Amino acid sequence: MTSRYTSHSMLLTGTLITTLSLTACGSTGSSGTSAAAAGSSETATVVASSKASGLVQASNGRQSRLPHWTSAWLASNTAGTSTLSSGGSTTTTSSGGSSTSGTSSTSGTTASSGSSTSSGSTTGTGTSGSSSSSATTPSGSGATLVFNYPNGFSGASGQINTAASATIQGSALYVTNSSNTHQSGGAWYVQQQDIRSFTTDFTFQMAPGVFGFTFCIQNSNSTTNYSPYGMNYGIYAYADANGLGYAAYANQPKTAIANSIAIKFDTTSDNGANYVGATPSSTGLYINGGPAMLGGFIPENDLLPAGINLGSGHPFAAHIVYDGNLLTMVLKDTSTGAQARMSWPVDIPAAIGSSAAWIGFTGGTVTPGITQINTWDFYEGYASQLASPTFSVTPGQYASAQTVSLNGPAGATLYYTTNGKAPTTSSAKYSGPISVSSTEIVQAIAVESGYTDSAVAVGNYQIAAAQTPLINLPNGFSGSAQNLIIPVGTAQFNGSNLQLTTTSAGQQQQLGAAWYAVPVNVQSFTTTFTLQMTPSINATNGMTFVIQNQNPASTDSSNLYVGGGPYALGSGAAGFGYQGLLNSVAIKFDPWAGSTNGNLSATGLYLNGATPDTANLSMIPSGLSLWSGNPYSVTMTYNGTTLSMTITDTVTHATYSTSWNVDIPATVGGNTAYIGFTAGMGYVSAGYNVQSWTYKN
Repeated sequence: MTSRYTSHSMLLTGTLITTLSLTACGSTGSSGTSAAAAGSSETATVVASSKASGLVQASNGRQSRLPHWTSAWLASNTAGTSTLSSGGSTTTTSSGGSSTSGTSSTSGTTASSGSSTSSGSTTGTGTSGSSSSSATTPSGSGATLVFNYPNGFSGASGQINTAASATIQGSALYVTNSSNTHQSGGAWYVQQQDIRSFTTDFTFQMAPGVFGFTFCIQNSNSTTNYSPYGMNYGIYAYADANGLGYAAYANQPKTAIANSIAIKFDTTSDNGANYVGATPSSTGLYINGGPAMLGGFIPENDLLPAGINLGSGHPFAAHIVYDGNLLTMVLKDTSTGAQARMSWPVDIPAAIGSSAAWIGFTGGTVTPGITQINTWDFYEGYASQLASPTFSVTPGQYASAQTVSLNGPAGATLYYTTNGKAPTTSSAKYSGPISVSSTEIVQAIAVESGYTDSAVAVGNYQIAAAQTPLINLPNGFSGSAQNLIIPVGTAQFNGSNLQLTTTSAGQQQQLGAAWYAVPVNVQSFTTTFTLQMTPSINATNGMTFVIQNQNPASTDSSNLYVGGGPYALGSGAAGFGYQGLLNSVAIKFDPWAGSTNGNLSATGLYLNGATPDTANLSMIPSGLSLWSGNPYSVTMTYNGTTLSMTITDTVTHATYSTSWNVDIPATVGGNTAYIGFTAGMGYVSAGYNVQSWTYKN
């Protein structure tokens, strides 16, 4: 069979100097080791992770075709708006007309056309266009419609059970309402479904001020979810209002929903952390109710960098595909067109203890407000997945500008980004060669109606002289450098500084993080960066340098969430924005460190999201005080067994050095990982800034 790739021609200029090793982004093998990492530095072809698709690659660049294009997703991707109703029917308008109340439920039919989300990422290297996968389940042979509510939920009360605050009114499914405080509820399709692989679409709106909701898959029972408040398991399941109806509030008798996984849609944050200039807006994948919480889930995947504010009151459309290994969501603001793509490795049957489960929604809020599901469909299985795009120029280091063309399956449309974010159909449509004249990360997907979107192909191009560091920002973060870094939480660019928290008046309880947009090799490295802290005399908390990965799909149900990736943000000011990040290594820079005299100026190494408040190594005896406000130059070197650090006050020249024995690849679960910085501050303002950064293997 001949290849069905279409090659878009381009002119290649420049001389190849070195080839950089890149890894599959956002997916890891079941052993906890990145698939690309197992081959160390090989960069010859696009190789899909074993967690990326669960499909066997056909020679025509596709996996076998059995399409599904869901009506809810089609409706949500037309121009239009949807308004929250206050207790009657809901009308959704689009450029093609309007749909009003009404319910449709279909069983056992195979959908006929469309596209779904990608499953993970691949490294984009070379021109062969090959893709491989060792996963065996599921086959990806098609999607079979189980139910569809394209016009709302009128008449669905016998098919969808509502619990506590959840109700069906007219065509609207409410999981919270505008009448009650401290409310939570659940809404469940009454028949359990096969969840070994599936596709689902739903559209929703949340009134400003509402805490949020989850899409949940669960198999809870009277043993796992005993409650003194009465039946709250199975099709009656719901949990605490603070936990979006899914999680349990710490030290409270109402239990979290057990035997479950959930994707949250959240406008709160742990410990009330204040996102500068915006309402928190986050998602994340949680297992068995997630960790007991005191005010929000941890950790978080920030949606604000993608332009999605769940607290805006806009209508949103979610499109979710599970291929048996990776759960992928594309979330779209249908008013603005902004989209975000998120993927989480997870073994859902292992997490919930069954291949069949109830599916539905939970919601919770302390302040009254409507959380409304407008449409919903569910398919068992998923459509065939397109092969990932390839690059005509092998990603790597070059002495001069390159012109890069993208190659993809015949008939597919390619979309790409150069701003560090995963592409969606809101990204630039590929129409011709891309000029790469400075260091740039090109990410691309293939999309075609009737197929699952390809995995994301990543090409990391460095236009610089030989031996230049992979991350080479010695003069700060202005200009095109900002396309290489993903700021989340309170982090933002401020001139040439990367500002993790701010000293702005009234901005308390801040959490910020910033990550290099794609994973880098962490087997051995040297990194240098300049820090500047502006703490006040009563300020607590501090910042960290972090190496982290998404934790892999696991059969261990004690893993209560899937963290990591380029949008990750940990918990709590006291956790420096690092606490809760699994598969990670962090070095802290702590001006206070709990000292009674307020000036311990400590450092320390922490693993797997541990709270950075113990094992303090004071730098005061070396004459180095993090309280000074001076810039500090930090150099870290890792030789495969020992991580060494030297920090120098650039004004006083006081120096402190230390080292730790640590197996970084084993801890983070692979030879590649995301690297970056986190910071947290409490009720007293403190500014934590990164002024420069280089990283070299």
